[in-house]
Amino acid sequence: MRSAGSATRRPRCTRSRSRNRPKEPRPRALRDPSPPGAGRGGRAAGRVRLAPHDQRGRGDPRAPAAGQPHRRRGRQPPDRRARARQGRPSARRSHPLANPGQHREGGGHDRRGHRNPGRHRPGAGVRRRRPAGFRLHHRDRAGPARRGRAAVSAARTLTELFFGASDRYRDRAVALRVKRGGRWLPISYAELVEQVRNAAAALRDLGIAPGDRVAILSENRPEWAITDYACLACRSADVPVYPTLPAKQVEYLLRDSGAVAVCVSNRTQLDKIGEIRASLPALRHVITFEPGLDGPGVLGFEALLARGRAARDRWPAWREEALRVTPDDLATIIYTSGTTGEPKGVMLTHGNIASNVAACLPILPMTDRDECLSLLPLSHIFERMAGHYLMFDAGVVINYAESVEAFSANLVETRPTLCCAVPRVYEKVYARALEAAAGASPVRKKLFFWARRTGDLWAERRLAGKPIPVDLRFAHAVADALVFARIRGRVGGRLRYFVSGGAPLAPEIARFFYAAGLTILEGYGLTETSPVITVNTPGHLKLGTVGRPVPGVEVRIAEDGEILTRGPHVMRGYYNKPEATAEALDPDGWLHTGDIGELDGEGYLRITDRKKDLIVTAGGKKVAPQPIEGLLKLNKFIANAVLLGDRRKFPIALLVPNYDRLEAWAREAGLRWETREELVARPEVEDQMAAEARKNLRDPWCSPGTFPSRTASSPPSCRSGAGWSSSTTPPGSRRRTPRRKPTGIRPTLSRGADRR
Repeated sequence: MRSAGSATRRPRCTRSRSRNRPKEPRPRALRDPSPPGAGRGGRAAGRVRLAPHDQRGRGDPRAPAAGQPHRRRGRQPPDRRARARQGRPSARRSHPLANPGQHREGGGHDRRGHRNPGRHRPGAGVRRRRPAGFRLHHRDRAGPARRGRAAVSAARTLTELFFGASDRYRDRAVALRVKRGGRWLPISYAELVEQVRNAAAALRDLGIAPGDRVAILSENRPEWAITDYACLACRSADVPVYPTLPAKQVEYLLRDSGAVAVCVSNRTQLDKIGEIRASLPALRHVITFEPGLDGPGVLGFEALLARGRAARDRWPAWREEALRVTPDDLATIIYTSGTTGEPKGVMLTHGNIASNVAACLPILPMTDRDECLSLLPLSHIFERMAGHYLMFDAGVVINYAESVEAFSANLVETRPTLCCAVPRVYEKVYARALEAAAGASPVRKKLFFWARRTGDLWAERRLAGKPIPVDLRFAHAVADALVFARIRGRVGGRLRYFVSGGAPLAPEIARFFYAAGLTILEGYGLTETSPVITVNTPGHLKLGTVGRPVPGVEVRIAEDGEILTRGPHVMRGYYNKPEATAEALDPDGWLHTGDIGELDGEGYLRITDRKKDLIVTAGGKKVAPQPIEGLLKLNKFIANAVLLGDRRKFPIALLVPNYDRLEAWAREAGLRWETREELVARPEVEDQMAAEARKNLRDPWCSPGTFPSRTASSPPSCRSGAGWSSSTTPPGSRRRTPRRKPTGIRPTLSRGADRR
């Protein structure tokens, strides 16, 4: 029997009190509109949602009246708080897509990170509509999420890729950006399509027919991209040429490809064409990108666009004709370096490159909110596919770096979120960090190398999926605040990840960048494979490997260890070289890469060496040169290194000095010289370079001017099978072991003197 005072008290919500009461129909307004499977936990449709104003049912105008059982437990707020919250959404509720990992079936975490079942359920709280065109890439959970529209390419040809991306982002104000006159100038998607149409109409008016070849001899700039898309729209094939090549090599490429036109960037490239034009009877047109370059038979780019504007009315169905391209049509001829002979022209079709773009888009997180900085030459297939077609198809803003020298400044100015680069770029950043630490005060020097050791330990455990101790997490947080944050600031402060290719990346550099919050996704590919075969991704990253095969690509290891690949990414063949094509492609469609590698149990590919680069000494010992060359190039005094040793008693290292560093050292040492040849001939310089080379070879984790790491172990490629020995301290040991000198390695300067 209840007292009179308790008659006005609201009954407590208990399961036993409402168990036998018949269920009341639930209001339709509270039905969850989420589709089946929404959220990470696969929430079913039609489940009752919480009140619109509070996650615990407080302030719900539909709350049961006094004397009725409550649907959810929880304290009822005072009337004043309830009235204040009516009609106002909770300030603590966030959009269900803002943090996909937090909103899952069965609960989430509160603001302090504690587990709170039932707090964040999909669809709970205020009903909010997903913005039009909004999509969160599923791979963004592996890194800092960026809300935007992630493209999934369905293009079968590069012309479909161009028009598809232009239609999706037609209202965007920036597609490309270039720095001119000290200012970064944007080019919108509408302007880009207009210029491509004018350039394509002008090329048609010049008599360039489908199937003709047009060479591009230029640095990275918007005109390069416009010319490329215009050639594709004309159904012709372009031939990219490195602007660093001398005139004789340019002559061979233009003659072998049969180019009928060439586009050059500046006076230097125009002078090369002037030297060789008389020996190229097929070359009919020369187009210059920079204004003011006059000459016989030379057409400026602005004049080309003006000619296209006048001729475009005669080609009204230009888009329909451009889309008649088939995946088997030739898109480009890219010449390899020719290390084993004269350069070979790799024929890549529209389907080759478009399939590689479609394979990389789902596994590399990028959206139309991202920006990239284009540094590598577009003449290289890596930058052309990843930094040109892939970025454009995803809606990423492409910023063109001024030069290699201005790359660091451009990083700070543009603050990109993505970037493609070769290992040499990361080696320079790493070397600058080491140099700055070596020249700093003793306290800052110790702080830097402590942070590096801490970052190595943290990265090793994190990448291995092992639990990180509390003290290590705290130490890494301190190292991040004091050291790594500054390194991120030097690359703009927004970079989510780098994509690395073109050469092997030293694992210690990749680990250092990873610990600093700058993930490097190393991949592997060839010009003949359009180019990506394998790549690491944010969700599947293993340092020391080049990742797993991308979708649609087959990889297997031959009996002799050679890497073979097959798929839609493999080239049509070598231009005018059927014998070389038959040697590279077997009847079953497998491409023989010429690289030696192995696949581990998880499907990650590890490159060990080139099949033809293995050194066999006079004693019959096989030496893999790439690991040693990579260690030598970590030294700030060494710009490049090549290991020689076939049929010799021992291998020698041919060193190319970093002359900026070497000359600064020579001035401090009081040396005098007239030319660089005189400088490298001095015995003091030879001794200094030899000493610097031995610093790296003694301890693969020790860089010039530093002390060895007490926690690192030698990588697998640097052990006994590599033909040299190194001494490192085992992980966790506090005792510094003595270093041993390398066996069988003698460094020499680039003059090539073999002093036996």
